[in-house]
Amino acid sequence: MSIRTATLPLADHQLRLLTSPARRVVLQGGYGSGKTFGGAAFLLAQGWRNGGAPVLGVEPTYRQIEDVMVRRLDALCRSNKIGCRWYPSKKLFCVLGQAPFNVFCRSAELPENLEGIEASSAWIDEWEHCSVEALQRASSRVRIGRNQRIAYTGTAEGFGPAYEWLLAKQAADTELITVGTRANKWLTADYEVDLRGSLGDESFVAEKVDGLRTAKEGRVYSRFNRALHCRQDPPQRGELQLACDFNVGFMHWLMVETNASTKSVHVVKELILKGTTTDQAAKMALEECRAYLTRRQGVQHSLREVFDMRLKAFCDAAGNSRSTRSTETDTALLRQAGFNAITSSHNPRIADRVNTVQVAFRDKRVTIDLAGAPTLVRNLENQTYKNGEPDKTGDVDHAIDALGYLLHLQFPIVGHKANAPPAVTRVERDAYGAI
Repeated sequence: MSIRTATLPLADHQLRLLTSPARRVVLQGGYGSGKTFGGAAFLLAQGWRNGGAPVLGVEPTYRQIEDVMVRRLDALCRSNKIGCRWYPSKKLFCVLGQAPFNVFCRSAELPENLEGIEASSAWIDEWEHCSVEALQRASSRVRIGRNQRIAYTGTAEGFGPAYEWLLAKQAADTELITVGTRANKWLTADYEVDLRGSLGDESFVAEKVDGLRTAKEGRVYSRFNRALHCRQDPPQRGELQLACDFNVGFMHWLMVETNASTKSVHVVKELILKGTTTDQAAKMALEECRAYLTRRQGVQHSLREVFDMRLKAFCDAAGNSRSTRSTETDTALLRQAGFNAITSSHNPRIADRVNTVQVAFRDKRVTIDLAGAPTLVRNLENQTYKNGEPDKTGDVDHAIDALGYLLHLQFPIVGHKANAPPAVTRVERDAYGAI
């Protein structure tokens, strides 16, 4: 099989790196997840795609050029019976054969050495260990060829300057791929187990094994794990409900199936409703519920039928006291649209709501359809603590808040009972220690 057509025996995330239509692709993964292999394959594939135009490879240090980049490029070429040659003095890796091209290999230690290069694509390895200046200069070198793309590979390293430059405000032409160590199917079975044990601290495990970015104060929802909590269908069928977080001009609601007997919730779909009033959002939600029930039950439902079902909608308590560009309260508008709006006089304490969600994930009582609610999944993975409170920067909190209201109103933690799992304690400052 040929790397020229991206059909090497690559893992799904490596193939996605090679085939993504995005100009910039970030592969963020745990140790041993195959990031470097994918980056080298990307660079070779881009050289051929651009008809032999040169490509650029960047490592954080000069030592890593030979120890990591050249070593991997050489292994890939030889395993595919493609001639190659490394010129150390020129920092040039030449791919030979019928479609030859050059790989400029540079270090980010001296950003000025990136000047004067014109490349058709670039691979920047361990990009978060590079300075912003080096990243900017390397990225600006990609200016020729038919298929100009840049791949950034590495392990998540918190929220440093490089992250702020590339991902804090992710551009439309940038795709983020996050994978854990287990994504590399060629690793031995005990590698991940040993790695988790050696790292110890949960924040290190999250970044170095699961590939998830954390901050010094830790992830808020440390119990959430895609491998455990993402599935297409619910474990048990339940009652269709809504979870609503009200915001002026930016509604983020969830459609869920709730099974009261098992206290389990399956998130079917997220409804991100920008620039809408509550009455508009409620009408759109009613139509989404109609379409979902029709698909699930195989019976055509009318909007009137769904209206008469009075589906439960668990809401932000603020919906009782204010409205979004209307003389009616948000909960009143929901009821007018056919929903049974359920709320309390005040929202739970943040720590209590976080506790409730954490325990639900711990007990595997919450599952999420990744295709239906990708933003919720991403926010659960990335929301961190800031000054002892969940960081709300970048609107990462709305869908999570909605889920928290639904769980807290239906299945609150009410203390220890016989044969019941103990509640989580000290979630405010330490999302890991007591869970």
